[in-house]
Amino acid sequence: MASFSPAEESNSHLPSVSSSVSQSEAVSNQGRSDSSPKKKSLFSAQEWIILVVLFFVQFSNILDFVLMMPLAPLTREELNLSTEQFGLALSAYGFTAILGSLFGALWLDRFDRKRSMLVMFTGFIAGTFLCGFASRFEILVAGRAVAGLFGGVLGSSVLAIVGDLFQAERRGRAMGVVMSGFAVASVVGVPLGLGIAESTGTIGSPFLALAGFAVLICIAALLTLPQIRVHMQQGTPKTSVVTILKRPAVLWAFLFMSLIVFSGFSVIPFIADYMVKNGGQKPEHIKWVYLIAGMVTFVSTNFMGWATDKLGRLRVFRMVATTAAIVAVVFTNLPEIPFGIALVAATFYMVFTSARMVPSQALISEAVPPQERGRFFSLMNAVTHGVMAIAALIAGLVVGTDEQGHLTRYWLTGVLALFAGLFSVVVAGYLFHSIHSRAVLETGTPRGS
Repeated sequence: MASFSPAEESNSHLPSVSSSVSQSEAVSNQGRSDSSPKKKSLFSAQEWIILVVLFFVQFSNILDFVLMMPLAPLTREELNLSTEQFGLALSAYGFTAILGSLFGALWLDRFDRKRSMLVMFTGFIAGTFLCGFASRFEILVAGRAVAGLFGGVLGSSVLAIVGDLFQAERRGRAMGVVMSGFAVASVVGVPLGLGIAESTGTIGSPFLALAGFAVLICIAALLTLPQIRVHMQQGTPKTSVVTILKRPAVLWAFLFMSLIVFSGFSVIPFIADYMVKNGGQKPEHIKWVYLIAGMVTFVSTNFMGWATDKLGRLRVFRMVATTAAIVAVVFTNLPEIPFGIALVAATFYMVFTSARMVPSQALISEAVPPQERGRFFSLMNAVTHGVMAIAALIAGLVVGTDEQGHLTRYWLTGVLALFAGLFSVVVAGYLFHSIHSRAVLETGTPRGS
């Protein structure tokens, strides 16, 4: 059976992947041996099946996370919640996601990736079902907590699978396919979820629909995904979490992603409010902003995957991150403008903010060898959830309202995003150099850009 990561690929600085023979490694070349003289397609049929399944796993996970915010008015009315109670229900997901990710860092690399993901997906579905049956505040909080506990690790499992199954030269495009689930969740999931809630008159119905859909995806994953044990090869040295945390590339990766997340979530929480209260847009128009911006982001995210593989992760990240930082400043200083201009501005912001994630994820996936990738992404997930909470808290402290109800000092969040974004461009160079040094030290083979 052929190896998933061919020896001739420049992934050779990870000899444990290219030299082992496992079920997961056979995916890349299955069905290709008969067509070697011909031009190879981007992904094989089986690889596309894997990516589509992972895309829908990520879509389900992200939709569950983002659906609570637009359901806020209906949720508070149906369950008679105060704003403080609703805030606690929202934060329950984040707090348990941090805990789940920290626990996941201890065991995620000890088991087959497929099995780990299915266990996490099952727990996530249980939490989503619980949200669907929430008839009072306590049940809603419990459902959000369970969904976060498993959903946080679920995202790490998906990224680890992509990192293991796709070599560096194609990983950007693979990441682009999987991570476009965020855009589709905004374009299809949120409007559909709101429509279901409005038509049924209950906030539980979209969660029940999502949980039912996720059950089908879980069955599809069980039937189609291969066992993935590249990271469990016999003879691979076992390293502790503490050892992983001491590595320069890992520390640079944590700082790198923290800056990216901070620059985004210092602006994102108040986008809708700013467009309505300061930009003069009608509240009913905001759904069209998310719909159209999400559609464009879906296309641009997949294009970023192609660009990342063709032009190099570091180069593409620096271009889009610098542009995103500038766009953030412009967007947070917009006056009252026509809807068409506001739509274009919001789309530009969302496109470039999301575009950074494809080359950045492709880059940080090389910070550790495959046998540590699950624990690494789990730790990263804990860090980024913490940074999200801190960024939203700081933004809430910075932004105020005047007597007319306009947001004040929102421009300061743009300044914060600018400095964090530009700092991430600098840190990206140090991260790449650290990854490059590790590769040379281990195998004598430098990494590409």
